[in-house]
Amino acid sequence: MSIIESEDSSDIVWSTLTEPAQQAFIERRGELTGLVHYTSFSGLEGILRNEELWFSPVAAMNDFDEVTKGKQMLEDLSKPKEPLHEVVSAILAKEKLMGASFNEAYEASRGGDLFDTFVSCWSTCEIGTDSHDNLTMWRGYASDGNGAAIVIDPMNLGLAQLFASHIVAYPVFYETEKQFVERAERSLSHFLKNLSELDSGLLIKHSEHVVSAFVDLCFQLAITHKHPGFKAEREWRFVWRRHGDFDEQFSQYVHPKVGPRGMYEYFCFPIKTNADVAPVELDIRNLIKEITIGPTDDAYLKMQATTSLLRITGFDLGKTKVTQSYIPFRST
Repeated sequence: MSIIESEDSSDIVWSTLTEPAQQAFIERRGELTGLVHYTSFSGLEGILRNEELWFSPVAAMNDFDEVTKGKQMLEDLSKPKEPLHEVVSAILAKEKLMGASFNEAYEASRGGDLFDTFVSCWSTCEIGTDSHDNLTMWRGYASDGNGAAIVIDPMNLGLAQLFASHIVAYPVFYETEKQFVERAERSLSHFLKNLSELDSGLLIKHSEHVVSAFVDLCFQLAITHKHPGFKAEREWRFVWRRHGDFDEQFSQYVHPKVGPRGMYEYFCFPIKTNADVAPVELDIRNLIKEITIGPTDDAYLKMQATTSLLRITGFDLGKTKVTQSYIPFRST
């Protein structure tokens, strides 16, 4: 997760209260030995030529309803006699001290969650193996196999500290409703404990941060929940939220683009060194380790074209491999 580092008291409040959300990244970052992104050939060309990753708006994702479903589950499970009612009620009781409304902020976040939140979806894999050669993923996210899988080394993204920004890495949890309840209760109880240990003067002074941290935790729980039937995806999500970009440092990278489902705004994150964007050196040529062509017709010709594209965009072909899916092509 991204962590704001400062000695300012507002940052102390924020980092203390966002710790429960950060915990998921800390506990599961060992999974990040490799990441793979499945895309169409037009998507691949855009990434290589423009040296950028496209983050889709949540409302334009294939499975955007997962976010709304996660939020609805939180709301239903927080009603009287439901499992989360006690801990949520204890958190909301802090409004009496601060005079700020958790519920108002939560309701106000609905539009931002869908229309101002941008996501780039990846799957974990083992670099140097064919662990990413997955027919389900080809069919679902790479033009039914007529596309490519981009394998990267996530450590070259600076994931040890991630970005000193609002881009956040979230692991997805494939869970039943019971498992979701257990995870949500742990996170909310952790939040309540940290909230209770903060000085009351700090809570009053930084009530806006307190409320924002609670709303962010609810969002994090919602966007990381997925039905266990999708477990084979092994997904991680990179998320940027426009309404949190107060200094408009990243808003300049939001552009209208024609994607698979039509014209939308996309967050086009530059994979190149820029001290204003990321505290680490970023170079797409060091980041991408392999590009695999899906189980498609004319695979050899598409491998040749991909190799040519890598060459003209300055990649070292000794360091970035172009491979082909081992899965037999079946025409439909």
